[in-house]
Amino acid sequence: LIFLGGMYFFAPRYGKEKVPFNKWNYRPWVFYFIFSTLVFSHHVFMDIPNPIWLQIVSQTASLGIVWPSSLTIFTALLFIWRSKISWNITTRFFYAGLAGWAFGGFQGTQTAMWGTDVYLHNTMSMPGHIHLMLLVGPLLMAFGVLYAIIPDLTKKHMSKNLGEIHFWLTIFGGFGLALLFAMIGAEGAIRREADMAAAFQWSMPWLMFFALSVGIAQFVFVYNFVRTMRRRASQSEIREYESLHQEPTGAGIAQAG
Repeated sequence: LIFLGGMYFFAPRYGKEKVPFNKWNYRPWVFYFIFSTLVFSHHVFMDIPNPIWLQIVSQTASLGIVWPSSLTIFTALLFIWRSKISWNITTRFFYAGLAGWAFGGFQGTQTAMWGTDVYLHNTMSMPGHIHLMLLVGPLLMAFGVLYAIIPDLTKKHMSKNLGEIHFWLTIFGGFGLALLFAMIGAEGAIRREADMAAAFQWSMPWLMFFALSVGIAQFVFVYNFVRTMRRRASQSEIREYESLHQEPTGAGIAQAG
């Protein structure tokens, strides 16, 4: 929810238009908070003998969370429809995070159903779900926020070339890792085992490759950040900062007429 709030803050800056304010901007978030609090119990369907009433609550919450989630995602997608959005590294990280959140959410709803969870719970489908929801979900949105607020806090831009390397390696490795987990899990690859079954040994080098891509990308980000912090802000960066913050009203959301 924090990073979705950041999206509503940064969208006017990079979309060059205000976000219309109406009840559908905020009403679904209450349901999202309630359902996301209740939904966790579906993660332990097969691990702990939950009472029937708790299983009913968790499965209902798993289905109910689709409504506010999809409404928020469609709101973000419709905002860029025919807009003059600037596809900089912040906006790309945000929308990539929305994609990861959407894919992971759909998969989570599937595995939260009793009938399918019996078959998928102890498979690699679960790591796929978690990596989609966290690694290529809010984490990507967090990177988008960092690339946006570091110039606001320091008056210095991080290297664009290093930022591009960080973005593409993270996207490639993150989605590759999560989707491959989900794919072999759907085919029956068991998790919580010391060794992968022989039928799925082919996936191990690819999983290592995707994981290393993500890891290397974060070293690039750290190097970019440290190098930016150690140098002085240029005159052009200072002028850009002062121009952007001449009227810091924060009026990013316009009241609907």
